[in-house]
Amino acid sequence: MQSLVRVADNASDDGSRTNPHSHLSFAADTAYTTKPNDAPFPSVRFLTLSPDNELARQVTADSARLIMANSNKYKHQQQFLEKVEIKADTHTSDKSQAQVDDSAASQAQEPKYHFVFDLSVEPTGPHRSWRIGRGYAKSPVQGDAKSPDQGADILIRASRETYSAPTLALIWIHQQSGAFMLKAVSTSCPVQYLAGLGSGKDLTLECGDQTVLWLKRNRIRFGLKQLDFVLDIAIDGGKEEELFPIFRNRFLRSDGNDKALVPSDNLNPLPKDSHERTHDFIVHNNMTGAGAFGVVNGAVHALTGRPAAVKKAHSTRNASILSLKNEIKIVESLSHPSIIKFTKTWCIHNSPPCYASPLDSYSMVMPLAEYSFEEFFSPSSSPPDRRTRLRLFRDIVEGLEYMHSSSIMHRDISPRNLLVISDTERSPPWQGVICDFGKAVTRLHGSSTTIGPIPMIAPEVWTSSTGYTHAIDLWSLGYAHLYSLRRPKPVKTDRGRNRTLLCLLDELCAQEVIDETEKSYVQGLLAIDPEQRLTAKEALEHPIWKTT
Repeated sequence: MQSLVRVADNASDDGSRTNPHSHLSFAADTAYTTKPNDAPFPSVRFLTLSPDNELARQVTADSARLIMANSNKYKHQQQFLEKVEIKADTHTSDKSQAQVDDSAASQAQEPKYHFVFDLSVEPTGPHRSWRIGRGYAKSPVQGDAKSPDQGADILIRASRETYSAPTLALIWIHQQSGAFMLKAVSTSCPVQYLAGLGSGKDLTLECGDQTVLWLKRNRIRFGLKQLDFVLDIAIDGGKEEELFPIFRNRFLRSDGNDKALVPSDNLNPLPKDSHERTHDFIVHNNMTGAGAFGVVNGAVHALTGRPAAVKKAHSTRNASILSLKNEIKIVESLSHPSIIKFTKTWCIHNSPPCYASPLDSYSMVMPLAEYSFEEFFSPSSSPPDRRTRLRLFRDIVEGLEYMHSSSIMHRDISPRNLLVISDTERSPPWQGVICDFGKAVTRLHGSSTTIGPIPMIAPEVWTSSTGYTHAIDLWSLGYAHLYSLRRPKPVKTDRGRNRTLLCLLDELCAQEVIDETEKSYVQGLLAIDPEQRLTAKEALEHPIWKTT
């Protein structure tokens, strides 16, 4: 099998790595995309740390000489040091030949170095972080195989007048979001993330503070002496970006926890120019979902790195404002594990929203879902086991029972509005959640027919002369339950639709996809007469749950 290699893997004469190209190079081998764990861990170089002012260049050069002169002692640090190949400037239009020769000679005598972060080189910091600093004069524990690093992975051995802390900062990959994180760990040496707040504003990190490194080129300043470095993303599109998440996830699981959750596919694995920082969130603008009023984008909290989703809704008239205001008010009034929670809301003017203008956009931050029920139960993917399926649907019933007891009717229950959110404290590690309260009302009786998707609307919405009750949510849930097993064929009339659904239930039971208990449960939800239909409380008492 061909190995996945970095072009800078070859060592130079002085033992450091050389880098004839600026970016990571992967060998094209599709086996890695399907069975990455079958191959040895390749060199995956994804970040470079380069000096960005004269002081930093001098310190980097001094550190490189120290590492090269003591290669046995600094064998670990040597793996992160890379010689930068610089071509001499031979352009002679504005220079004499003597000046060109002097410049080439000077560059030849002064090799340049920067530092590389490579997934194949195990870091030694807490929680598998890379430690940046001057390290210790001696290893903290002499002879300890676990302390080969002299107190730092990225060795920046400046004079003690510049800074004296063994470790200045930690860099790591966030387990849940995949974001690159930076944390200041010195009490005497602050770290500045230049332009880290967006709009050219700097972020200062004191000891214990942390932030997401969300730019493709990150300028970092260590200490009061202004030791400036640039942290660049060393992967720029193409096959490299496609394969990077595979090896990143393998790295995050290589501590022996093969069942650990890895970053969501709904987040970009690397910083992009389209990312923006707003209200302490890095919004990826990758549109993980869309609806009538706006879009949903993946995001991470700028300080904690935790994943989130930002629903951005656009208001074009006063009616839109009332709908958005109603949705935010209802969601913020509810508190239940099976109901989506808005952790922050804002408009372009203010947080919380001011609702001042009919032409505005509103943002609502919520937990990032791995899937909707429509995706999770897609015919194109392997179906989850019965226990997982029923556990998720019980979550939804519990959410509906809570809503209805609070006199709230959703009116838009559908597989798209039911989400699967990661929850590592549960087995299976998923939580079913109800979202999108744009059609919800704070009453248990209604008459409007402009509500959820037509195939999933209860029959009485169209046929009853006296309106409908919260029972429509249970009928829609029965349809969603059946939809998770097999997609019903569209039928124009209500009688024909219910007959089709019940025939499909009989077929699934005959094929032993479901048993008689599950069949009777779904039949109870799909009863045409709302008076005969299961309520949420009755649904929770059904025998179907005894097997989950």
